[in-house]
Formats: sequence, structure tokens, C-alpha cells
Amino acid sequence: LVDLIFRLSGEPVSEQILDRVETIEVGSVQMPVLAATDLVVTKLLTFRDHYADFGSALPMVRALREQVDWAEVRRRTEHSPFAEAFLLLCDRLGLTD
Repeated sequence: LVDLIFRLSGEPVSEQILDRVETIEVGSVQMPVLAATDLVVTKLLTFRDHYADFGSALPMVRALREQVDWAEVRRRTEHSPFAEAFLLLCDRLGLTD
């Protein structure tokens, strides 16, 4: 079974995103995994009026914070007020640089 994903949270899956994936072993299977910055951008762009569970995203951001290009995250999510609010929370918690 193969799941083809053409868009991640409204952003098209581009050659640039695919060029940044890293192949790692997950459960003894080699698979491509999104770069940390792309993963955070994708998560932040899922926040909407009826779903803005910042608590579920904080552990992920804490684990990846040193690997994330925060300027790139801000640039790619600047149109989202929910992402802006989450990034302010991250700033105040000292998770971003």
C-alpha cells in the first residue's frame, strides 16, 4: 500500500522538500523523513480555528529545536496567525534562537 501526498498542510510537495529528506531507519525499515524545518512548518500550518492544539506540537518542537531553521519557519508561516501565536509561545519558552 502506497500513500501519495501531493500537498502538506496546503503547501505543494516540491523537489526542494524531497531534496531535503533524510533516509533513516524507523522500526528497522529505511524510509525518507522530512527535514526538521519542513516538519515544523507542516505542523504549524495545520492549526486552524477549530484545531489549534499547541500542547501536542510543543514536545515535537522541543525535540527538534536545534535542527530547525527558525527564520525559514517564520517566513513560510507568516500568513498564519496561529503559527505566529505558536512561535511567540516558543520564543517566550526559549525554544527558538
